[in-house]
Amino acid sequence: MREKGSVRKAVLIFMLVIFVIDSTIFGWLTAGKMILKSAGVFKTEISFTEDITYVDPVEYVDAEIIKYLGPEDGSAVIEPVILEKDKTYELVLSIPSFDGWDRSSYLRRSTIKLDNGKELRLDLEDDLSKWQEIYDEDLDVTYVVAVPACKVNSYEDLLSEFDRAVNDFKAAQIRKAVIITGIITACAILLSVLLFRFYQFLLYCDKNNIATGVTAAITILNVVFTMLVLLMIYVYPASF
Repeated sequence: MREKGSVRKAVLIFMLVIFVIDSTIFGWLTAGKMILKSAGVFKTEISFTEDITYVDPVEYVDAEIIKYLGPEDGSAVIEPVILEKDKTYELVLSIPSFDGWDRSSYLRRSTIKLDNGKELRLDLEDDLSKWQEIYDEDLDVTYVVAVPACKVNSYEDLLSEFDRAVNDFKAAQIRKAVIITGIITACAILLSVLLFRFYQFLLYCDKNNIATGVTAAITILNVVFTMLVLLMIYVYPASF
């Protein structure tokens, strides 16, 4: 009987250790998925080296589609915005929380706030071959739908500031993931200790059948939990 009890106890301890390991992995993957869905915000002030007549690229595409689909009826008229030289504008960018991000793509999805409260999508383009001056006959004005990076004062400082903000944001997200994982692991350890103490209490009370059932139930649940964790690893590995 003692040998059977020792084997059953060894199995239980092994299952509880696996449970703690699985819980740690589960916590890290869960935190990783939460972080991947999060987004940071970077705000700063910029100014331009010269007056720039600019059109929101989304509005430009919409107007081109209207012109292509039907006759011009005034609904396709583009209203350019003049970004004044040396005037300060608030620039807002989203901060990515995952690896492999392309900084230029986020700069092209930035926005600036105008005096009338409107938010204007701003495309900052390093590659000068991707922007061109466009002449609108109806308005008799020449405008661009992408601002050359060289037209922004202290553009290199802007890039450095943005990179630093991204690194700080990702570091904070990793710290958050560690805290979440630590809490889940601590709870798993506490639960494992309580289950083992409960098992010992059953043996002390000579409840061998119940103790056997508890061991079997924990083993089955642990197998199911292990399969769930393996599925999570396969479906969405954490990325920071």
